[in-house]
Amino acid sequence: MNSLNKKKQFLKEYKGIFFLLAFLSATFSAVGQITVSSIAELATVASQSNQTIKMTPGVYNMIDYLTPTVIANNTPADSYGRRAMILFSGSNNIFDLTGVTINVDTALLNDLGSNVIEFHLAGNNINFKGLTVTDIGNSPTASGGQSMVVSGNDIVVENVRLNMSGSSPYGYGDLLGKGGGSLVPMRKHSGLLVGGLNVSIIGCSIYSQSFGHLFFVQGGRNVLFQNCYAEAVTRTTDSMLAETSGLAYNKNFEAVYPNYDGNKVITPGYTKSLSECGFRTYGEGTGNTTAGVTLINCTARNCRVGFALEVGGPILVQNCEATGCEAGYNIYEGVIENSRGDAVNGPLLYLSGTGTEVELELMPTLPTTTLHALATISGTNHKVTFKKWQNTTRAQQHKIIVGGTRPTGTNPFSPLGSENTSGIILNNCTEMPVEVLSKASSSTINSNGTVTNNGTGITLGTPVCQNTYLEGLIDEPFEIAANSQNPDPFYGWNPDVSGTFGVMTIDEANKQLVCTFENNGADYIRFYWRKTNPSNHKLNPANYPILAMKGERPDTYANFVLIMNNTSGSATQFKDGASVNGVETLAYSKLLPGTTDVYYWDLSTLIPANQVWSLSGFNCVDTKEVNPISVMKLDYIKTFTSLNALKGYANVLSTTDHNFVKNQLNVYPNPSSDSNFSVKTSNVPIQNIKIYSVLGVLVFEKNYSEDSEDNTIQHNLKAGVYIVTVNNTHTAKLIIN
Repeated sequence: MNSLNKKKQFLKEYKGIFFLLAFLSATFSAVGQITVSSIAELATVASQSNQTIKMTPGVYNMIDYLTPTVIANNTPADSYGRRAMILFSGSNNIFDLTGVTINVDTALLNDLGSNVIEFHLAGNNINFKGLTVTDIGNSPTASGGQSMVVSGNDIVVENVRLNMSGSSPYGYGDLLGKGGGSLVPMRKHSGLLVGGLNVSIIGCSIYSQSFGHLFFVQGGRNVLFQNCYAEAVTRTTDSMLAETSGLAYNKNFEAVYPNYDGNKVITPGYTKSLSECGFRTYGEGTGNTTAGVTLINCTARNCRVGFALEVGGPILVQNCEATGCEAGYNIYEGVIENSRGDAVNGPLLYLSGTGTEVELELMPTLPTTTLHALATISGTNHKVTFKKWQNTTRAQQHKIIVGGTRPTGTNPFSPLGSENTSGIILNNCTEMPVEVLSKASSSTINSNGTVTNNGTGITLGTPVCQNTYLEGLIDEPFEIAANSQNPDPFYGWNPDVSGTFGVMTIDEANKQLVCTFENNGADYIRFYWRKTNPSNHKLNPANYPILAMKGERPDTYANFVLIMNNTSGSATQFKDGASVNGVETLAYSKLLPGTTDVYYWDLSTLIPANQVWSLSGFNCVDTKEVNPISVMKLDYIKTFTSLNALKGYANVLSTTDHNFVKNQLNVYPNPSSDSNFSVKTSNVPIQNIKIYSVLGVLVFEKNYSEDSEDNTIQHNLKAGVYIVTVNNTHTAKLIIN
């Protein structure tokens, strides 16, 4: 299923449209603003439509609202018998609960009976933001439930925090069971469940001391999790076995999973999560099939599985992190890129299925309990790359097993399995050993660690361990935040905004950082140490020697000067070279005034071979002279392994935004009623054209032996909507009538 690597382009383009429409629909359908100052008032307006609701900040107690009378009159919220403490059944609403905390006594979870939901968003076109929900006490639910359910369509949930407790059993993870065949009754309490269409969960966090999932999708379609955080609690099996009372003790420490000796008992020497998955997808729910789930900049900590994404494709995971989990990533088919994990309490990756592309960095944190493998890879036609996080080699060795499968329930003390595996391309840059099992065949293993090869038709080689480019000096594209109130507009950078430096402001309309300073002919911008995690982006002649910046010079702007501090604290000053379309040179130059271009510096000629530098942020320097004011507008900065890597990516850098594909690929006529259409690119030679259905099925492909910029495609496509990709990077929508 190699097409999954291209589905991410479809998801990036169309999810943005869906979520924007959902947000605008909720925003502009609402009329006026209603202020509420009690949970009872909130429950009343939650059933109505076309409103903007603001709740007075403060701490509220659900028990004040859920009186015996209210509970007696509570009816199931849907045909599945679920009951809600507050049902948001109205549509076209905005709920601003910023600064509001609602405490839920967990005894109420049992008082409502059946499957209980604390907050149920069942209406459509809702923007819900700012609420903190804190469960008080540890009374378990009557028969399971969730803190929040989003079953409506076109919903945006922003900056919601769930502090969860109230389940049984708690303290043993899933060792006593998690469903049918459990050793004790299951009364779970999960976090946030998505079951609707076009749902966006932004900046939300869950802290769980409850047995159940944290974020999960069951029947949701076109779902985005962005900047979300899931954290649970772990416990060693040694601690469980030390108990002298309790559920596990009463069961003679029996477990539902077998250990390596074949005994179903809690086994010493391991670590378990006390909750379930940080981010989980199920195939079906509430009559719908889960499809199209994207996770961007999300973190899972101490969960059973950080990202359990075996169903619900197309799946796209970008810049995510799993630490302290029993398993970091468990994926069947999808795309994982620019993500990482620590493989402390279980493997970093369990991979199965077909056609998944994985790019993961191994963090150096070492396990303190037993770990049997770094990763298992099974299935067909996967492309997997493992890298070292921050270029740090892990001090202990653990195997990457090709042909291996995850254990029952991903339980860390249960034995790994094996299955027929083929068509794997593994690039292992971690120096960890690789073991190829006998059931693996027709695969390529490129590794800088040892390889034990028991497979057939296995090609061994040396991996390519350098990135062709780095998205920026941070872990996501360097993009100016359009919010002048944000004190940290660079997603983790720490620019100086006062003092002896120039004035830094944000052009919100253009999403640019504006450096304003007095021009006395010695203007410069200073790059300096990163103040947190300074080794995240190390620069040296063998690593990322090319620093490129996109910005605009004013007419009065002269030579641009860059100052960078090295490890000894001294400074090196040098001036800009030619633009990326020019020759490779560091000659003093004055680029055309008032133009927008990409400028680069070749650090390999400036950084001594025995030094490593780390970029932090930047600022413009105010010379304090009385001279005409100069302004430098910066869009973003990136680093590259070489000048060729920069030139290969220059088309991205030279555009005004990150959605560059729209400007460089033209499909015409569009809509098309004929059996042919043309594809034209802007200064990008065409080497490959692929066409996908909206479901991600590859329906057409053509390779070109000679580069071309204009091509006519003959086809027999049926009427419908298609996605056209060129060179696997440029994407456009095509409509066939």
